[in-house]
Amino acid sequence: MKKTIGLLAVTVFLLGTTLFAQEAAPEAAPAPEAAPAPAAKAADSDVKVSGSVRVRPEVKSNYDFDNKTTKDTAEYVGQRTWVTVEKGLGDNSKAVVTIQDSRIWGGSASGIDDVKGSGMNGLNTSNTASILQGGLDAREAYLQVGNILGQPLTATLGRQKLVYGDQRLVGHLDWTNVGRSFDGLKLSHDMKGLNKLDVFGVIMKEGDPADVENGTDTPSLTEGCIDWDSNGDCIDYGKVYSNQDTNFIGIYDTIKAAGLVHIDVYYLSRMKVDGTQSLNTMGGRITNKDGKKVLDAFPVKGLDFTFEYAMQSGNTGEKTTDKKEITYAGSAMAVTAGFKFGMFRVGGEFAMASGEDYDESTAKATDTTVETFQNLVHTNHLHYGNADQISWQNMNAFAVDFTAFLSDALNVKVAYWMASKASEFDSWYNVAGAAKKNTVWKDKDGKVSSNKGLFSEIDVIVNYNPRPYLALQLGYSMVMPGDGVTEQHDIANKAKAGSAETSNAQFGYLMTAFKF
Repeated sequence: MKKTIGLLAVTVFLLGTTLFAQEAAPEAAPAPEAAPAPAAKAADSDVKVSGSVRVRPEVKSNYDFDNKTTKDTAEYVGQRTWVTVEKGLGDNSKAVVTIQDSRIWGGSASGIDDVKGSGMNGLNTSNTASILQGGLDAREAYLQVGNILGQPLTATLGRQKLVYGDQRLVGHLDWTNVGRSFDGLKLSHDMKGLNKLDVFGVIMKEGDPADVENGTDTPSLTEGCIDWDSNGDCIDYGKVYSNQDTNFIGIYDTIKAAGLVHIDVYYLSRMKVDGTQSLNTMGGRITNKDGKKVLDAFPVKGLDFTFEYAMQSGNTGEKTTDKKEITYAGSAMAVTAGFKFGMFRVGGEFAMASGEDYDESTAKATDTTVETFQNLVHTNHLHYGNADQISWQNMNAFAVDFTAFLSDALNVKVAYWMASKASEFDSWYNVAGAAKKNTVWKDKDGKVSSNKGLFSEIDVIVNYNPRPYLALQLGYSMVMPGDGVTEQHDIANKAKAGSAETSNAQFGYLMTAFKF
């Protein structure tokens, strides 16, 4: 209880320091997905019920890029159901509860965990240990109180979604069958048309749920890993605290500059309550869009753009072999641009994120910084390719895309992606941000390989909304291995360079969403 009160007190204090500055403007709305189910808006004293049912069969094939592997195809049908009840309480206040059911037709999550090398088990979230077979849970359950102290100040307390910017760092993860929710408090000061300031504090992990029963908060020391290599394997064991709470706080301010652009400035911090670990992310973002819509006052019609940059600091809680503290020092950048003319839009995107820039075998003992950017609580499916091969870590990725808006109800998008490592001395990180094993590649002479190519990818996405309550999305991706992947397969198979020991990965789905 003390740590929870302390977290909320910090949140209130941070808001108080900036409350009366010139600020306010809502964060950019998330890019809409094929299964939107926004919470119903309730008038004062009204009760509104809304919801959605989304069904998505998927097929993933050859995600290890090895044409000799036989059991590397997964196919399943996921279904997610939302029912939201919203009660208006008057004075811009309301109570909201969203019940979510998530399931795989005819099976359990363990049935697809056997696909080796594919990471088919998805992402762990705060809702459940399984992203696919989540069962019944509360996706949202919060009380929102408005007009606090007669100001445009709103407090949201309880289980809620957090969505900021393009969701590269903080998002709802609604593409997955379970998604992501946060338990905590958010304060919003919203001066319409000028600025919006959000300050939030949430508990990411309760280190010892037994605190509820025994009334104690004493961390216990157990034997555990205290150092890992770049492939994620433990290389040193020692005594660690096994039940430390993890909290996440943030300040996110959006400035509307004369209606021409939105400028975001943010500070995000994930920390252990005892101060042994802290990851601080500071950054900024500028865009001429509100959600996907270009701002009306922007002078160049049809042009859209977004630029974001973030850098990290903090203490990892680890030390070098000569007992020096190891700190975070990563950075990341992303830029998107597009131009719409008539019924067409052409666009492009470039994203980069830093990785470790040293040879672990010679510099591990003395290097005191982690240069790998940490991707936080993202919605990566919106970026870096539809097949979800990579996260915003140790990467350079470039894309071009073309969209044809054939009617109000039908559009088709084609995109081409190329991705490589930023540093050959670091791993390839999957969509969840975990390092893939044995991806600090070595060449045939046993030295770190200079080949950094990960993959290229072609995506085709068709959106069709025949009725107001019905949305369909058809997606297909072909993923071709890069030179780094091909080299490793050649070496593993003792084949000549360039031989056909690798093959393409494929991903396909048909998503149907009903909302009411």
